Formats: sequence, structure tokens, C-alpha cells
Amino acid sequence: MYRRELGGSSRRDFLIRSCQGASALLVAPSLRKLAFAASGAKFQASSPPEFHLHPHYRSQLPVEATLRKVEAGSDDFITEKYADQIQSILDSWSSGLRETPQSFGAIERVLADSFSGSSFVPAASRKSRSGAIEIWKHSFPKTSLAHDPFLADLRSALSSLTQIRTAEFQITQIDANLPRLSTRVRYDLVASGKGFYREQRVGYWDLE
Repeated sequence: MYRRELGGSSRRDFLIRSCQGASALLVAPSLRKLAFAASGAKFQASSPPEFHLHPHYRSQLPVEATLRKVEAGSDDFITEKYADQIQSILDSWSSGLRETPQSFGAIERVLADSFSGSSFVPAASRKSRSGAIEIWKHSFPKTSLAHDPFLADLRSALSSLTQIRTAEFQITQIDANLPRLSTRVRYDLVASGKGFYREQRVGYWDLE
């Protein structure tokens, strides 16, 4: 048998210690300290290098800053100009109603003497949910009310509200057949009132 002494240790002991060190590199970092402790060796764990992500976004084109200053309606999309004008009127409605549910000054100022509108009294109602939260779906008549009866009907429809917390009016569709504009407006009212904690009314108005 061939035997070589290396520093007082046998060749077999040297190979065993070498294999133990190599196998320790293959185990999870949390187990390496245990493996070296069993062999009597010292091991100092080091944390893995941090990972940094440096994303690169598309740089802004010089023309984009200019386009933001272009007045709506100055290009082929002429309805954008009218949409901005109508939206400013709707925003004044929102501000007035949030001050008090019976503030109709901003609405009265834009209604023509020849104005006509549908009644706010539902023609049919269907309850789709009962319990702590009730959900009703209303459909409204197509009959038209003149200027004054329309405003009286609107006051009656909002009379149960004591405070309107949200009043949003958003133009979702606009068609221009000048000199007439046809628009669809989505309304969303959230209010507190008599006999209930919160009420939300959501629907659409078709305006010309």
C-alpha cells in the first residue's frame, strides 16, 4: 500500500477534507455554516450582491410639449373645442350642487327659454338588490317638460338629499352636425339624505 504523509495527516484524511470543502459550496448558504462547523473548519458567510434595476424610458419628443399648448379644436377634431366648452358648464353645475342640493343657478343660466327635457320621475322601477344595500334600476319617460316644469321636477327629485358629496358630469360621446351638437353625459351623484346614509345615482343624459 502506498501512503504519503502530508503534514502529519494521511492522504485519505486530506481527500476527505477536500471533498467536505467542495460539497459545502453546493449546499444552500444557510446550511454552509453548519457543514463547516461539523468538520471543525471556520466559515464566514457573506451576503449576496444587491440587485439594482435601471429602466430606460422613452425620451419625450420635442413636439409633445408643443402639442399640449395647442388649443382644442384647432385641428381636424373640431368637437374637442365644443367638448371643452360644454365640460366647463357641467363643472359649474357640479360646484353648485356640492354647495347645496338646491343650488340650480348654474343650471338655470344655460337653459334656453325654449328648453324641453324629460321628467325625473321614473316611468318604471325594478329592485335588483335588497338588504342593507338596495339597488334600483329606473327607466324614465320620453315625454318632455318645458323650462319651468323641468326645473320644478329637478328640485323635487333632489329634495330628499341633504348634502351632495360627489357630483360628476362627464361627456362620453359628442357628435357635431352643426349648428346642432348631440352629446351623451354620464352623471354620478353621491349624497346623504333623509332616511338613508348614502345614496348614489348613476345614469346618462342625452343632450342637444
